[in-house]
Amino acid sequence: CCKDLINKTEEPSFLPVLGEGCFGKVAQCTKVDTKEKMALKILGSDESGTIELLMLQELRRLDPDKVNLVKLTEHFHYSGYVCLAFEMLDVTLYDYMREMKFRPMHLFEIQMITQQLLVALNALKSIGMVHADIKPDNIMFINRQRHSVMVKLIDFGMARPLWLLQGGPGRMIQPLPFRAPEVILGLELDEAVDMWSLGCVLAFMCLGQKYIDATKGTPHKCTESNEPTPSLEDMLEFSPDLMGNIQERKDTMALLCLLKHMLKVDPEKRIKASDALENHFITKLQWKDINPTLYVSPDCLTKLLGQLNESTGKFKPWSLQKKCAHLHTSVCLCPAALNINSPTLHTRVFWSCVQTDYKRP
Repeated sequence: CCKDLINKTEEPSFLPVLGEGCFGKVAQCTKVDTKEKMALKILGSDESGTIELLMLQELRRLDPDKVNLVKLTEHFHYSGYVCLAFEMLDVTLYDYMREMKFRPMHLFEIQMITQQLLVALNALKSIGMVHADIKPDNIMFINRQRHSVMVKLIDFGMARPLWLLQGGPGRMIQPLPFRAPEVILGLELDEAVDMWSLGCVLAFMCLGQKYIDATKGTPHKCTESNEPTPSLEDMLEFSPDLMGNIQERKDTMALLCLLKHMLKVDPEKRIKASDALENHFITKLQWKDINPTLYVSPDCLTKLLGQLNESTGKFKPWSLQKKCAHLHTSVCLCPAALNINSPTLHTRVFWSCVQTDYKRP
């Protein structure tokens, strides 16, 4: 399979290509002995493949599942190509936003994803590594059906040891919409470049579009009149999903406070990952603070669980009103519940609730 993918211009149907970048391509493969699906990244014969392999081997000092980093299972060389076999993940954050038609994400999704990525950055700092390419395309959901909003950081092709970035003049890294000011200015770099990129990703989740215009290097125009916006507060005013009741507005302002610290122009004043993990938005936003009526009502639960009972004959919607608050919490944990017009997604959410919160009759 690897030989076919490398040599043929058009990939065979039994080896679907999952993605393609400047340095190589990623294909879905099956491990022969275990029948497990894997993501096989095939890199060119230049030094890029060797460098990425070295960075991934350095990550073995960490537990990838605990620190939300993609897991390299094995690697090999074939005809001068470096082949890296990774665990199979779901979709990228960018693809997810595209599926949602680039609507701003809800607070609890943003909070969970941000917290996981901060853990990843804190872990990278502990081993002296900078990712240098954080963007929505390099953040992947593990499995939306089983783990809802659990994500991992992928693609270490641009990653470098911290000492290498600190030891010389600035390097041109990061895509422009996520590029830190010190990179543009050619200054010495450190792990703060990753925090800037994560801040831009956070703004992307809040706004449904890139905060920095790649063609101009300035904030996008987000107002209805297409006039420049003077501050992040004004931009968030045009994201109604983030500005609901009083409690949600307070939580949104906590998010905004964190975002401002992540986007400090001076890298020395920019917030560190360890400090960001102690920020109010990460530590104080609780599931009970989320307004459950934004997602599913008790009547809707009763009706759809009744439909589920009729179709399966296995579950019955009993004692719903007594456990309403508990059910709301479970539903809010699944982003599928955000799309209240999709019966298919609802069935999956409620099936998960029934399996979690009730015993079989």
